Amino acid sequence: MHRHKEFFLWRRDREAELKANSRIADTKKGPVEYAVKGAANLPALIFIHGGPGGYDQAFSYLAYLPEEDFPLITWSRPGYLRTPLTVGKSVREQADALAALLDFLRIESVAVNAFSAGGPVGLAFAIHYPERIHALILESAVTMRYTPETRIQRFLFHFFLNDPATWLANLLADYAPAPVIREFIDIEGDFTAKRIEQILKNILNDKRKEQVVMGLIRTISPFSLRKKGLENDLDQLAQLDPLPLEKISAPVLILHGKHDAEVSADHPENARRKIRNTDIYWVPDGMHELSLSDHIEEIKKRKINFLNLHRPHL
Repeated sequence: MHRHKEFFLWRRDREAELKANSRIADTKKGPVEYAVKGAANLPALIFIHGGPGGYDQAFSYLAYLPEEDFPLITWSRPGYLRTPLTVGKSVREQADALAALLDFLRIESVAVNAFSAGGPVGLAFAIHYPERIHALILESAVTMRYTPETRIQRFLFHFFLNDPATWLANLLADYAPAPVIREFIDIEGDFTAKRIEQILKNILNDKRKEQVVMGLIRTISPFSLRKKGLENDLDQLAQLDPLPLEKISAPVLILHGKHDAEVSADHPENARRKIRNTDIYWVPDGMHELSLSDHIEEIKKRKINFLNLHRPHL
């Protein structure tokens, strides 16, 4: 009974925290949840989260970027947290929702950092709104049809991605982080058992990296507020038609881990072949979450240089 009460208090507090840290934009496409961090008078970077996720994913994932130089706009894609799925199911509709959010915020042009399942939305935005994007970062990004589900993955999705399971994951992460982080590395990266233990040790010895993992675990919690978005992502990505990537005129920086177990190397190669102005960095020890790489300083340097190079004149 005690644990049962703890669970409901945790979910209540988590929902209250998520609401307190975001706003709702009344856009022409419908209500869109968003948050802004940093100076509003500078060219902004907008983060398109993966799945599961929400506006909160950016705060853990991009914590290393200096907000005084790169103000961050982050939003919940349709079906995630407080942005209803009716705002837009398809990749194109979600790109339209992003444009509507920028209209609401009175922002003409942004740099875009599209992560994982958010990749196609970032690409569609660059294709259909070329005048509103001055730089695109594709990070561990899906760029074409994506069908990750097997029978085992479907079983795990339905029975382990739920509110009680994510609550337990948060509890374990607080009190016994090593096994949780080890499992995280094993799922997100293609590594030998020996290498997993080395990465685990590196993360546990680096408070920033440990906080990134804990933050990412929190961004699947409560899962009930993110489930519709993830289910829609899986449906949309499984039937995604080839995107006309050759129409993209914005400069593109591709960042992808050599050991990404979630999104195969075919995806960054697809973008590199079809987009004219691209630069690619294969992160030597990178898993799906590149912010956990030992090469994070190189990733940070490349991002900052790329964003500064293509920063518009105010």
